[in-house]
Amino acid sequence: MEGWRRLASAVKARRDQQGWTQLDLVTRGGLSLDRVQSIEAARTDRYSSRTLARLERALGWEPGSVKSVLGGGEPRVATSGDAQPGGLARLSARGTARFDSVAEALANLPEDREARLETLRVLLDQMAEESERLGREQRAVMSEIARLLEAG
Repeated sequence: MEGWRRLASAVKARRDQQGWTQLDLVTRGGLSLDRVQSIEAARTDRYSSRTLARLERALGWEPGSVKSVLGGGEPRVATSGDAQPGGLARLSARGTARFDSVAEALANLPEDREARLETLRVLLDQMAEESERLGREQRAVMSEIARLLEAG
């Protein structure tokens, strides 16, 4: 399980580095929220190759990165197609992705009452975090616009 704990840490570190939530990984890679939570908690060591490939895609890692991390190595960030938009375009894209990922998560709530409640709690927490993060990004963009206006 040591390799899986290492993978959990690497996934969390990549999300933090990119400012992504667990829901962002759901949207980016086609994983379920439960699967993302399971991977980040290192709950099991049994995932399909399809799930691991989706995880690599969601994280922007090159194929084989999960295997590398499990073996004690480092993931390799994909170099093509990994560019993220900046400024207002990024805020807009993230807002749209946020609504899409929340809608998908709500449409696919687990049948089990406890699992459904836990998913809703996680959604609420992540939305609160995202709201704070977007507020900081929006203030930074507004400051940059004001600076550009002053510079003429």
